[in-house]
Amino acid sequence: MAKNTKISNAVIKRLPRYRRYLIELNKKGVEKISSKEFSELIGYTASQIRQDLNNFGGFGQQGYGYSVEGLLKEISAILGLDQVYKMVIVGAGNLGQAIGRYTHFHKQGFKICAMFEVDPALIGRDLDGVPILDEEDMVQYVEKENIDIGRAPRGPERFLTEEADAAALFPERKHFANKGTYGYVGLAGGSLRYSGAIRLASAACAAMRAGAGVVRTAVPRSLCAPL
Repeated sequence: MAKNTKISNAVIKRLPRYRRYLIELNKKGVEKISSKEFSELIGYTASQIRQDLNNFGGFGQQGYGYSVEGLLKEISAILGLDQVYKMVIVGAGNLGQAIGRYTHFHKQGFKICAMFEVDPALIGRDLDGVPILDEEDMVQYVEKENIDIGRAPRGPERFLTEEADAAALFPERKHFANKGTYGYVGLAGGSLRYSGAIRLASAACAAMRAGAGVVRTAVPRSLCAPL
């Protein structure tokens, strides 16, 4: 691929899909695949597949097709997934621990090196071998360990949204505007035991405050009275 060649976003967005299918083919022991066979499997036309891959060089051989393992390595390299990335997680609460235990990160080459927390009850523990450290030490740790993915906070202001910033997110309501001026939102959800989210949205905590003029909600009949 020439250094100045510009690849369209559409092509880039298709590469992860190619990669996922190639991973499965490689697991099954498939050694080669033609663009036609790949087309039947993935849903893109054979011509589209060849054009996409030709943007990055000649990966296939006429009469042979593509080496599954070789093409997987090439696409992984293009996407930067042929190496291990060191990362940290800020926050070791329920959500942080769920992310920390998400095994897909490890399979894709993302190594969780540490977690950072402000709660003294959690600091000093570990999550499946990953240490939970004091957030105050995060900047020093990130620099020392050459962490690739992570965000060092710069004080409590990171949690603050100024009123002017928030106001800019909402459209100005004109005095004589009507409900049709600002569009419609349709919501569907809820069940007898799990109705909290749809209640909040229906009560305008989400939809109407985002600027919608009319909100319609579709819920199970059992929830109609409470809503």
